[in-house]
Amino acid sequence: MLAPLYRDEEMRVQVAQEWVYDVHGCEEMDQNLFMKFLFRIAHQWATSIDILEYVELLTRVYERITHRKVARANGTTDTAYPHIQVTIDQEKQPQNEDFAEPDWESCAEDEEEEADAYNYELRDQKKYKQRKVEPEPENAMKDVFLTARDPFYFKERVLYYEADSKGETACQRPSNEDFEYDVMTEHENIFPLGYPTEQYLAWIKNDVYKAL
Repeated sequence: MLAPLYRDEEMRVQVAQEWVYDVHGCEEMDQNLFMKFLFRIAHQWATSIDILEYVELLTRVYERITHRKVARANGTTDTAYPHIQVTIDQEKQPQNEDFAEPDWESCAEDEEEEADAYNYELRDQKKYKQRKVEPEPENAMKDVFLTARDPFYFKERVLYYEADSKGETACQRPSNEDFEYDVMTEHENIFPLGYPTEQYLAWIKNDVYKAL
């Protein structure tokens, strides 16, 4: 799931090799080995050594390998598959709502400071940075589309009980008398990490080509 460019056979070989490494000669993985395995995933795929990024990464992995079951009060059980909704823009939303300042973002404590590009502050024992804004020259033309010089920011929402594009709902939202729980999903339902975003960017690119 984290390496979607592999072919099926290459993926099977890679998974088999990773399993041998992760179980350390055991036939199965106990809780201690499983915790080490999760930490290795987070440490290997995160872009920095930051607990918040580790949690975010593992949460996204979890949301892609599970689906939800709803045990109804009448004895029946329904299945709700996740729908990942992605929003992409270049306006960073505040990571700490208490600040109410969209231009501040958290960063690693040991991040090398770029004094010419960012302002830095330490708030509640956590480091934050703010990109310095250069004044725009008069009569400057504003960009009408996402630019390449600034990073893309995207936000994901995982929806289970929302209606699809046809207005149909596969699984009704549980009532107070129902019980919902997560289970491992089928292999064919697992999307690579970032797949919805990749599809959205591809759609934007194609749309721009058509406009040109």
